[in-house]
Amino acid sequence: MLSTLTETLKALYGVYLLARRHPDAPAMFNCSVDGFWRSLFAAVLVLPAHMLITVRAQMTVSPGEYGVDDGITDLLIYVIAWLAYPALMLPITKVLGRGERMIDYVVPYNWASVPIGYLFGVIALAGMAGLVSPDMEIGLNIGAYASVVLLLAEIARRQLLIGSAMAAGIVVLDFVFSVVVITMLKTFAQQPSTL
Repeated sequence: MLSTLTETLKALYGVYLLARRHPDAPAMFNCSVDGFWRSLFAAVLVLPAHMLITVRAQMTVSPGEYGVDDGITDLLIYVIAWLAYPALMLPITKVLGRGERMIDYVVPYNWASVPIGYLFGVIALAGMAGLVSPDMEIGLNIGAYASVVLLLAEIARRQLLIGSAMAAGIVVLDFVFSVVVITMLKTFAQQPSTL
């Protein structure tokens, strides 16, 4: 179920408009059930950047110890994490009284992962190529995280029709949930097989 090129480009332009707080931004997204499933195509688009970021992180922690099994494990974790967040947001939006707007929120959120992923991917590539010092790479990542927090908060605020404080809470929940899910899955994957 692949998104058409037109829908993809329109959605990515919508992310740009959301970042600029443009009033026409929501109209750029297909916020239907089909549009939700097609927005998961963003996971395919951002996968190369994700792989680059993963390799860079591995180089920093333990160079030369990343094999095919590790790559397959990381790919499975990536897919599970992509599907887990919408599953989390379904009850959360209902608790907030915004259940009817869940798809309106998740669709732009999914598409926003593409420019976000490549922003961090470019920083990782610059670090790998030695174009920036380790300290500068850290600084660039901190700046990128600050920009991402602002963008994700704007998406939550605009698409869920909630206040800025609650939108910030959604971003914190997203971050904590991602860290917990990924850590749990990595821990589970490292357990020795009993078969």
